[in-house]
Amino acid sequence: MERIEFFVGSDGKAWMRRNGSCEELMAQMMEIVEKLYDYIRRLFPTALKSLLEIFEKSRPNKRYMVYLVVERFLRCNMGNDDETSYDVDGMTVHLEKVSCPLRGICKLENIVCMPRMKTIFTDAEMSVAILYATGMTVSEIADRLRKSESTVNNQLWTIKNRLGLKSRREVARLVMTYNML
Repeated sequence: MERIEFFVGSDGKAWMRRNGSCEELMAQMMEIVEKLYDYIRRLFPTALKSLLEIFEKSRPNKRYMVYLVVERFLRCNMGNDDETSYDVDGMTVHLEKVSCPLRGICKLENIVCMPRMKTIFTDAEMSVAILYATGMTVSEIADRLRKSESTVNNQLWTIKNRLGLKSRREVARLVMTYNML
């Protein structure tokens, strides 16, 4: 996916800025919507479950329900219009603490809003991913953890595939983005 900044407009709708233009996020933008839905499904299953319950009545129109889930997730986690970083930058997605009048009393806080990422690493994989993200080579990680290079390579490969990432660099970026260090 390209670089996209999402924000909530003065009309209360989800908007996005990409390629120098601004446009409202629409249900017909299925490529973006489906990629973000898959991201939510893989990394935030608890948030997805809650959102699917909220939009249960839309289930007969699956495409529209998927759009509603993504749009709500964006509004709760990427709704600030900031210039510090893109909300979506290639394969990396940055969540933001969005200002909300319901902060502190919303029953979906830390579920949909600022959700906890699904723990998908074993302890051993987490150790390897953290060391890799700090810039260590496979050989250095193997020495530090007293493992074979083959084991370290396999653990990085497993993480990459489980998350649907394209490269080890994306594993390192994920560790850094979600402050897993």
